[in-house]
Amino acid sequence: MRDGKERVVVRMRDGRRVCGFCDSFGPRGMSFILDGDDESAARMIDLRDVKAVFGVKRFEGDPLYRDDAKAPYSARYGRPTLIEFVDGEVMRGYSQGLPLDGVGFFMFPCDPQSNNLWVYVVIDAVQRVRFGARSAAMSVAAA
Repeated sequence: MRDGKERVVVRMRDGRRVCGFCDSFGPRGMSFILDGDDESAARMIDLRDVKAVFGVKRFEGDPLYRDDAKAPYSARYGRPTLIEFVDGEVMRGYSQGLPLDGVGFFMFPCDPQSNNLWVYVVIDAVQRVRFGARSAAMSVAAA
């Protein structure tokens, strides 16, 4: 944290990564303000250009680290959720489910050693969502 702000990594739909700081991330509309990770100026991030926003422990992370696929699910953060993004990336974690309206939803990692604290998934960047071990795949239509 810097001055009470969370470390955030924004994964754009075009593959770019933008790092910075944010006051208690919680999108209220289609955009949010991201303060630069250095002395760069704050910038407005349009969620229509975003795949996901990650609240992280460290900006660097470990590119060789892979989340523990055997980490047990726990009901602590919601239902087991598996998502597939339109670009083919798959992410596993917990969520409260899909919102009935809105731009996205929060997920939390299964692996406590993950660099991610939380992930805000933009619905338009998602191809498929699965809830629980026995749930059938649900397609998510792009708006």
